[in-house]
Amino acid sequence: RERLFCQVLRLAVPTIMLEHLGVDGILANVPANYVNAMVGAWVASRFVYRNGLDSSEVSFYFFLRNLSSEEAPKTSALHGGA
Repeated sequence: RERLFCQVLRLAVPTIMLEHLGVDGILANVPANYVNAMVGAWVASRFVYRNGLDSSEVSFYFFLRNLSSEEAPKTSALHGGA
């Protein structure tokens, strides 16, 4: 669960916030209920947009498995750097 949360935060949180706080700083300073809500909303919205409303539990399982194995984009790549 913690690995998934860290992965989603790397993808969902604005780059500048990650640069200043990092994932550990966000987890330390943001109330757990807010982090849970942010992760849940991000995962749910990405899943529905990719798979639609009529997808199965199996689709969600594969979505989460792929999400936990994805590597977060590098900060410099987001800004066109090397």
